[in-house]
Amino acid sequence: MSFPARIKKSQIAIHRFDSWCERNGIVYAKSGYEDLLSNNGETFRKLIQQLDDNTARRIRYFPDREVVLNYVTLVEIKNAKTIEKNAYYNYINLHQIGFRVGIVVLNNILGFTPIDKLKFKIPDKNKIHLPIIDQYWLAPRLLNKFEYFLWKKKHPQASGTSFAYIDFLNTEWTVLE
Repeated sequence: MSFPARIKKSQIAIHRFDSWCERNGIVYAKSGYEDLLSNNGETFRKLIQQLDDNTARRIRYFPDREVVLNYVTLVEIKNAKTIEKNAYYNYINLHQIGFRVGIVVLNNILGFTPIDKLKFKIPDKNKIHLPIIDQYWLAPRLLNKFEYFLWKKKHPQASGTSFAYIDFLNTEWTVLE
């Protein structure tokens, strides 16, 4: 799945969350990377993805929404069963310096959990033939060149960055709808 196709899929979850906020009178602001791509989007995306500095990571991995209740919460919205390692650690770092950060995931239900409560599945090493980092993180780019080429051919939609599977059963979710 190409980047535009992934964006289109994520827009389904974002639209559901925005609609839920509007129906419930919750004020929010758009703050995510995808929202920055309206002007010169493809050129900007290609340039910034090549950079790996703090500013580039801040832009690429900033949560999608800022939600105002009695306080502001940064909310990342996902329509996937996985989360990229770099994105997750950016959200955790924001949390650790005092930001309220949560994640909303569309997986049959629209559910919310604080980022520090998100749980991951432990990959079955007999079924998943990828290098594993720190118990949860699957790391395709650590394969040798040939194995990575074969993996990318089989998974053309994947970015190749390290990722983990979200443990939907063991994460405590607040069901939004």
